[in-house]
Amino acid sequence: MNLMVLKQENENLILSKISMFISGICMGNVGIFITLLSNYPIYTIVLLRGIFGSIFLTIYMGITKSLSKDFLKMSFKSNWKYLILLGISNPIVIFLYFLNIVISNYSIAAFLLYTSGIFLLLILILTRKEKVSIVNILSFFLAVTGVAIIMEFWRGNLILPCITIGIFSGLSLGLMIFIKKQIYKNRSKNNL
Repeated sequence: MNLMVLKQENENLILSKISMFISGICMGNVGIFITLLSNYPIYTIVLLRGIFGSIFLTIYMGITKSLSKDFLKMSFKSNWKYLILLGISNPIVIFLYFLNIVISNYSIAAFLLYTSGIFLLLILILTRKEKVSIVNILSFFLAVTGVAIIMEFWRGNLILPCITIGIFSGLSLGLMIFIKKQIYKNRSKNNL
C-alpha cells in the first residue's frame, strides 16, 4: 500500500514538472500572442486568452477524469465566495498585464507583475491568515529595495502609467494567489 502511495506521489511530481514546463513556454509566448492580436482592443485579447485557457483546461480535466459533477458541486459549495473573487481578479490581472505590455514593454510588464510576492506578503500580514516569519519580513524589505533599484524610479525614465498599471497588476496577482491559497486550505480541510 505504501509503495502505491509513493508511486502516485512520483507521478504527481512528474506531472507537476511537465505542467510547469508547458506553462512556462505558454507564458513566454504571451508577447507573440499580444503582437499577433495588436489590432484588437486589450479587453478582446483578454477575452480570447480566457477562452483558449478555458478550452485547454477543460480538455486537460476531461483527459485526467477530474471533471465531474460531484467535484464541481463540492468545489462551488465550499469555495463559492473565493471562486467569485477569483473569477473577478483573474481577468483584472491579465488585463492590467497586457495593458502594461502595450504601453511599456514585455520585460517591464513581467517584472512589475511578479512584484506580486511583495503584495502577497502584505496581504498575509494584514489578514493574519498565516504566520509570517521574521525572514519573510526581511525578504519583503529586500524585495522592495531590489525593485526600487532595478526600476530606478528616481530617474523618471519610466512613464508613470506604466509603473502604476504594473504595480496594480502585481497587487491583483498577489490577491489572486492569496485567494487560491484559501481555496487549497479549504480543500485540504474537506479532504480530512
